[in-house]
Amino acid sequence: MLIFFKDRKNREIMAMRRSGLFKWVLLLGLACCQLARVAAQSAHPYTCGFVLESQSAILKVYGPELEILDLRPGEVIADVGGSNGYRMGMFAAICDSLEIFVQDIDTLCLNQKELEAVKRYYSQIKGKPLDSHFQLVVGDERHTHLPRDTMDKVLVTVAYHHFTDPVAVLQDISGSLKPNGKIYLIENVVRRDGQRRPKLCDDPLLTETSLREAFQSHGFKVLEVHSLGRWWTKMFVLRPS
Repeated sequence: MLIFFKDRKNREIMAMRRSGLFKWVLLLGLACCQLARVAAQSAHPYTCGFVLESQSAILKVYGPELEILDLRPGEVIADVGGSNGYRMGMFAAICDSLEIFVQDIDTLCLNQKELEAVKRYYSQIKGKPLDSHFQLVVGDERHTHLPRDTMDKVLVTVAYHHFTDPVAVLQDISGSLKPNGKIYLIENVVRRDGQRRPKLCDDPLLTETSLREAFQSHGFKVLEVHSLGRWWTKMFVLRPS
């Protein structure tokens, strides 16, 4: 029975080929694949980071973070570990007239092509071109290469536990701050030092207490600690002592 159906299927395909219908079915299939590819590119216009589809969606995800940051027009902000700038693109779709430095060491994400895709997408979300100015800064494992004495606020986005020399990086960030500048450091925390959260990151993480002690030992005062939606994501507001 199986051989019979297989033979019949082969005869049907051969008949389609002889009639020319096979060619049109193949072309239709290729067209559908191309449309699906275009739709996917539209939904994900850039390679790194994730996409949010509206200002309300941005506020739903980043509302607590934006409230703490309290970004004002004219402020200079840096995002350390900022990938291709997708988070700053979202913020620029909500906040006006920022001077933004996007910093990372990974140039596969941190490059002008990726940033331009981010800016185009969030300009559409905002309904007009983003009026914030973006600059890309490539760092290394010890230095951010951010300009000195320039930043009102430096955001460190879940990057601290990746630093091979956290003391050097935080001290380097400190040198980029204006006299009253602050660091807003977002980090995943755990209940016991050395735990891992595979869905977030497979690196060993620290407790809130251990992070506080580390920041203080690095020469920083912990001004505030905020929960960002879930207990394992905290924002530490730091200032050089």
